[in-house]
Amino acid sequence: MRQKYPLPQSIKKVPVPMIDFINKYEGVSECDVSCPDHIHKPLLPIKTSDGKLIFPIGNFRGSYNHNELRKAISLGYTIIPIKQIIYTETFYPFVSYVNTFYNKRLEFKKQENNMELVMKLLLNSLYGKFAQKEKQQMTINNISFLSDEKQKELLFSSEPLCIKNNHLIDVKKSNFDGLFSFPILSSYTTSYARLLMYDYLEKTDAVYMDTDSIVCKDELATSKDLGAMKLEYKVGFGIFVKPKFYLMNDDVKIKGVNRASVDDFMSLLDGKSVKKMKFSKLRESIRRGMNPNTKILVDKSLNLDDNKREWKHNFSELILNKTYEESKPLKVSCIGGINYTEDELSRIKERQERDLSIDYSKKVKDYIKKNNTIKKHFKGKTKELGEAMILTLLNGLDLDLIDWLSLDSQNIMESLEDNYKIEGASYV
Repeated sequence: MRQKYPLPQSIKKVPVPMIDFINKYEGVSECDVSCPDHIHKPLLPIKTSDGKLIFPIGNFRGSYNHNELRKAISLGYTIIPIKQIIYTETFYPFVSYVNTFYNKRLEFKKQENNMELVMKLLLNSLYGKFAQKEKQQMTINNISFLSDEKQKELLFSSEPLCIKNNHLIDVKKSNFDGLFSFPILSSYTTSYARLLMYDYLEKTDAVYMDTDSIVCKDELATSKDLGAMKLEYKVGFGIFVKPKFYLMNDDVKIKGVNRASVDDFMSLLDGKSVKKMKFSKLRESIRRGMNPNTKILVDKSLNLDDNKREWKHNFSELILNKTYEESKPLKVSCIGGINYTEDELSRIKERQERDLSIDYSKKVKDYIKKNNTIKKHFKGKTKELGEAMILTLLNGLDLDLIDWLSLDSQNIMESLEDNYKIEGASYV
């Protein structure tokens, strides 16, 4: 055949590069991303291997809407699509709904009518329903009321179970099959909102930014139009510790401490704990052996250091010197499709080196042989499941073996559930 390769090049169609679809269509793409080191305020977020949401520089992998990817490319990001979903048509699903309820809200607000709050709730909550993806059913049984056969069936089930204070908690999750579930609508709503806020972040000398607000040294244009800025108040004095933890004038926000006062804020800055009253939730009540909605007094203490950006000094030093400093984005790397910060990679390396130097398997086997409580706890399944369970917990949670083995079996499981949020650990 003459000129076998030039022929198809001249007359046959070939696939369009995926990057072209990002520029041409709306959709979602999973990408390998490279963010240059010089970008001080990164646009694209990721979740690290430990579930922390950050806005990093470096190389990482994630799934993003095309409107955000186009903005990222304009900032200097390098995007390599892996797989994508594209939509060749677009529409405006919420225009009539939003305009109607927003105008109603303005009317009620002018009248000082509390229905204004209802309108606000309707405006803010609609989009999330389109992203509902699963439903959950929780069953709580008092074991004393179950037959021996039912107890045996549940305890030796392959399903994850949790037992607290003689109550068995069974949680079943299933995919949501509602006809109104259309996640791309919710996803684009939030990505457009992030882009709106990022525009303000780019053009201001921002001190702090949250979901729908920004604290900056610049004076911004304000308006009553939908999506415009409103001046909440001018900050004469402020301390910004980390996300959801700040003091502005007399306004205090501390995540995890409801209705926090200025005194609470200052106590936490001094390294003290604060006492807060709260109502016990159902599962917590069962675990603690109390009635649901019991008032309990709890001590709250918080770490002052922000682990979502890189800082030269810890916050206590900054407060002591009455100064502030500019932070830098964390740098990440993608290994095997999982994103790791430099700090995480360092901890993994240390743990691997430690694991190579310690024979955990022999230590655990010897301990199980000597300890009747552990044998009884695993109900004769030590060989098949007990050793694997303990080794998995030791390696996965990075526990100190000596501290761990000093506890009896019940305390071990309660410790795991309280400190590491692992439920059902005692039923293997």
